[in-house]
Amino acid sequence: MGFLVPDFILDNNMLYLKEQNGKGIFYIMFYGWIILIFLCFTHFVLFCGWLYTYGTTISAMINEFGSTMTMASVAKTSNALACAILALVVGWIISKYSAKLVIILGGISGAIGSAMMIWYVDTMPKYIVCCTMLLSAMATFGSGVASQTILSNWFQKKRSMVLAILLSSGAVGGFIYPSLTSILIERTGT
Repeated sequence: MGFLVPDFILDNNMLYLKEQNGKGIFYIMFYGWIILIFLCFTHFVLFCGWLYTYGTTISAMINEFGSTMTMASVAKTSNALACAILALVVGWIISKYSAKLVIILGGISGAIGSAMMIWYVDTMPKYIVCCTMLLSAMATFGSGVASQTILSNWFQKKRSMVLAILLSSGAVGGFIYPSLTSILIERTGT
């Protein structure tokens, strides 16, 4: 007796399970819910990771770089300005290409920006450049308008509930990320 692997069929945005003996096909779920779970994760990681941890990491950054509060504030201010400018680019890319491309670009810039923060950034000017260029692209491209556009296309009747779930994942990030970064800073000392 061999191991039976179920056959999943995606048809007309619905996920179905086909029985092994071929007697029938059963409806499992609307595929949009899987997309919602993925987009909540990307919103939680790409947007909230940077947005909510700044307050918990600013003192450690100032001490490590030997900088001032003014220089540290320049990083956040330049990031906010870059996000405002990039929001216009996000709208153009979504209209010309797709919202999926925007989220992929956000993930790539987030990965590059995180790697640079670990291995390259050792002074406050490098930190400001990284915040302005890569982390602003991660936050703007990785979530927000693109996620809401995708969900609005998938959900017609439950659109407001689904968008509320997406934005609630950000609120969960606001609860988890500051606590997590505080614990990591205490344990590692940096």
